[in-house]
Amino acid sequence: MKEQDYEDRIWENSGVPISKTDLWRLVKGDKKTCFDKINEMVQTSILKETTEKNKKMIVRLDSIKKAEFEFSFEFQKRMLELSRSVIKKMKYPMFKKIGIYKTTVWKHHLKRSILDMDIQGEYRARSKVVKHNFEVMSFYYSALLLFISKTNLQRSLDLMTKPEADRRNKKCENALSEHFKKLQSENRREAKAIKQYFKHKIYKIDNFRI
Repeated sequence: MKEQDYEDRIWENSGVPISKTDLWRLVKGDKKTCFDKINEMVQTSILKETTEKNKKMIVRLDSIKKAEFEFSFEFQKRMLELSRSVIKKMKYPMFKKIGIYKTTVWKHHLKRSILDMDIQGEYRARSKVVKHNFEVMSFYYSALLLFISKTNLQRSLDLMTKPEADRRNKKCENALSEHFKKLQSENRREAKAIKQYFKHKIYKIDNFRI
């Protein structure tokens, strides 16, 4: 069994307080390797030790943080839904084409800069109200992008298991995909403009703590 397999199985079977020996019996594999991995996960705050009836037990520490993530995640989803409902009520057209998108990009294989064009065009909001509503919406989808960045960093620092990181990232990715599909579906007349608007938009993610 590989090291990652031990970690994954320990994580999966430590949702409730359990003794090291009973946890090893569920995980299986080499006992010393399993115990060493448990101790390592305790040191990196993935697991924690508790005492029940004078007996040391192991439990997932992230089960507490997970509730915070789920609350924040559901909040962002609700706010994105609210943002879409506001945008859906706005008058058409919301965007105006300002011409063919042009920018200079560096091509490594050519070792020089070349002009990159998008004949589909560049679009901008027609009014301050439209711009404001899309900026408000960007605050919430950027939060989901931030969740993904935080999760990847936490995983890289061994503060979170791979299964939990994958689960959180997948939830955020699915929520983002669903949001943008609904945004274009609910505004079919401006679907192309919305797509081009986001295609050439500069995205920003705020500073964060893990």
